[in-house]
Amino acid sequence: MTAQSPAQPDLTAVVDLARHAPSVHNSQPWQFTVAPGVLTLRRDEARKLPVLDPDSRQVTISCGAALHLARLGLRAQGLDPAPEVVRADSHGIEVRIAASPGAAPMESELEMVAAARERHMQRGRFE
Repeated sequence: MTAQSPAQPDLTAVVDLARHAPSVHNSQPWQFTVAPGVLTLRRDEARKLPVLDPDSRQVTISCGAALHLARLGLRAQGLDPAPEVVRADSHGIEVRIAASPGAAPMESELEMVAAARERHMQRGRFE
């Protein structure tokens, strides 16, 4: 990811990184929307797996993983993410993420970005 002007975070790059988050059966049960300077993550009810995950616990964990990578994507641009939980209940998840100028990303953060991009499914047997 390249550094952007603090007034113009590259939210497309942030979402591109977040899509690499692990999710229940790789369902990616989230949606991102972009408004000027604000990224919003919502649970995608159409991707819920009611038989496998009737209480939406795994969906919630999946959305948390996507949120983590979105925040990491902003840090990679030298921005400090400020997530605000708008809703987190049985009817949905909605988190708005704004960003402000921050310190340059740490090497460990950039290493996590690279690792997230290399993540892949392993469907083979484990020993």
